Amino acid sequence: MGEGVSYPFLDFPSIIDITLYKNNYYDNLIITKLKRNVMYESPPELNDVYVVSAEDLKNTLYTSFIKEIDAVRSLPLSDIQRRATSLFFLDKILSNYKYLRYVKINVSNEENYSRLNKNEKIPSIFFNYKINMLSINLTEIFSTSDVKEINHFLINSGIVVHDDFLGYDHRIYIRTSEMISLLINSPVKEKGADLLLSIIDNKSENDNPLIMLITDFDI
Repeated sequence: MGEGVSYPFLDFPSIIDITLYKNNYYDNLIITKLKRNVMYESPPELNDVYVVSAEDLKNTLYTSFIKEIDAVRSLPLSDIQRRATSLFFLDKILSNYKYLRYVKINVSNEENYSRLNKNEKIPSIFFNYKINMLSINLTEIFSTSDVKEINHFLINSGIVVHDDFLGYDHRIYIRTSEMISLLINSPVKEKGADLLLSIIDNKSENDNPLIMLITDFDI
């Protein structure tokens, strides 16, 4: 059981959504190597969309592009802002999101795209991605007493319902926007609601991913 509140937000995403461009040199290399060397799912209703495991993507990057990644890692911040490629950003994502399981890759044929953010005083490279799912194990990040407070709120708010045979389900699936609404509009001020609200960052609120909350009702 976690002691106190110690939870890097970067641990939560388990599925993300990215876009790679065929007309970008490194993007196209990544796409080609993934299609050639790893198992992937391609939804029949979608064109140029591939779902790969985070482990396969990591192995592909660090097997085929480790020299390029190491070169960018060694650059000063001022140069990274101007010279970073998708390799740099994917390396950061895969290094920090330790619970990441799958990556949905959208392949774009767009020619007039740009990852350069010209709205800043110093133009810099950015890499957009969307969080599709968060996996949050409450027992790993909160103390036992805090988990009990959260469980109390989950039961009182009707997010979980007791089953006479199975008891309470220790895995709860809820959309981020729905959970935030329940937390904010709770008629009774509860510590458990405040604790849950504290772990929803701005990106998760904007992306509105599905959340899998994992708790323990037997503590």
